[in-house]
Amino acid sequence: MLVAFSINWYCTRWTIKVARATDARTLGDVGEFLAGRSGRWILEGSQIAFQQLFLPVAIVMSAASIRSIAGAGGYASCKGNVAVLLAVAGFVLVQFSRNLEHMVGLAYFSVVMVTVQTIIIAVVTSTQEAPSFDEEDMPAAGMGGWEPFVGMGDHPERYKWWNVCGALGIFIYSCLPNCIVVEIMATMKPKAKVHMERAVDVSFGFYICVYLLTGLPAILSWGGDIPNPIMLSNDAPGVATKLILIYATMLDFVLASVTVNRALVRWWGANFSYRWTWDNALLWAGYSLPSSLLAVTMALIVPRLASLVGLLSSVTGTTLQITGICGCLLYSYSSGERVYTLPYGSDGQWNLWQRLSLWIVAVYGVVFTIVVFAEAQVNIFVLTDYTAGPNQTFWCDVVG
Repeated sequence: MLVAFSINWYCTRWTIKVARATDARTLGDVGEFLAGRSGRWILEGSQIAFQQLFLPVAIVMSAASIRSIAGAGGYASCKGNVAVLLAVAGFVLVQFSRNLEHMVGLAYFSVVMVTVQTIIIAVVTSTQEAPSFDEEDMPAAGMGGWEPFVGMGDHPERYKWWNVCGALGIFIYSCLPNCIVVEIMATMKPKAKVHMERAVDVSFGFYICVYLLTGLPAILSWGGDIPNPIMLSNDAPGVATKLILIYATMLDFVLASVTVNRALVRWWGANFSYRWTWDNALLWAGYSLPSSLLAVTMALIVPRLASLVGLLSSVTGTTLQITGICGCLLYSYSSGERVYTLPYGSDGQWNLWQRLSLWIVAVYGVVFTIVVFAEAQVNIFVLTDYTAGPNQTFWCDVVG
């Protein structure tokens, strides 16, 4: 995880330097400055595709939390009901936000809540027995305890190549600042932009602390045979954790949806005004509809979270965060069209190590894409049972 996060941090700093040097307002602008129209399509295309693929992931994660809180029976007993309900709720929330600035206060509150959630998870997993899990595709929790090295113990399923690759894919999915960092910089005052690297450094430190504090106590106390995502019991700490997860995930849903919808506005060449009028509200609802419909469709027809995360990480995540920016930088250097100097040395040239590091990171990203995409295909076509079992319905228990 630390290796994956460090590489993502390195690539994010490259992106920030180019964005500042070229006064780019979108990630697509960065791509065009470096590699022309092809660069724009690579970076902007992977950015928007990632945001769109994240929407069904957000729906599925939030739906699992709601169903866990609600328990068996009632409206929430049908997975499809909850997924559609969340998609409608997300669509409505997007109507109240058309600019990233609208969510600054919510983002600060989210950071506080994630901190509270981290403390709760660390305390619960360190002091309580593992709750019983009945996920159909996961072993029971706490069966084997912690293993200090890969391959030790009697847990062959844990080390199947698709499980290992799926875990690696989560490192990419959970840490992708490039999907929004340039757009955030564009909303900042010029004097504040010089501090963007420092802000990214602090955020990566926060990433690492949160993931270590939530992951290590769970593994050390409960063992590795635990479902993903982990659902705590429905006591007060467990319910609080799930509610915070729903809040933070739906906030991310709105952030991603706004980015996709604003891209549609740009692509369709519409002279759209973001002022608050009824006509603009109706137009914005129209721009919001395609992404929401596609999100709920994917949430229903690709029911395994691991499948969605695999597609998200491999198809778009590595390109957006790693290989896209590396490829554009290498193209810019090889073509001699260096429109900026900051990512290079003081003389505007790269030394051997800088060029080599770009190639190493680019190859790493390509390998990551291949293995995680292969894992997603296994999850979708091999491990997912699309037949309804006894006392099950196709809509609620299989597709939904």
